[in-house]
Amino acid sequence: MAEDMAGSILNRAMNGPRLFLGGLAAGLLLLATGIALGHGVLGAEYVRAFASHRAHPVNAITVLENTTLRLAYGFLAVFLYAATRPRFGAGPRTAAFAALILWVAAFLPRHLLLSEFGILDGRQLVLSLSWSVAEVVLATLLGASIYRERPATRPEATST
Repeated sequence: MAEDMAGSILNRAMNGPRLFLGGLAAGLLLLATGIALGHGVLGAEYVRAFASHRAHPVNAITVLENTTLRLAYGFLAVFLYAATRPRFGAGPRTAAFAALILWVAAFLPRHLLLSEFGILDGRQLVLSLSWSVAEVVLATLLGASIYRERPATRPEATST
């Protein structure tokens, strides 16, 4: 029994190259949509409010931090999809489930914090929350469409 379970787990190892490609695609989409939201949709008022709460001016390090965070979210989204896929099956429903896990764990708390600091309020908060759910679901769907499991390996037959 234990050998069967160990063999099943080993045969379900994540496909690293596809995880990387899917995560990169999802991360780049999150990066682009984040820039579009912050600098386009929410506009100058949001940028000013955000900058007024920073300990130091926005610089290259700030841009690098935000880029790294968005890319990491993309990799995490596809990792969550790959991790839940054996239990819930491949497809968009599982991808949406993984996206909602990520959104509740990472995006919702950040939005609530931005609201508490007065950076996002009212219409901007509702718009940003709605946008973030959509962007995380779309990015996870994109990454999930790229991710594929490795082909199952068959145990070699032993001759006796």
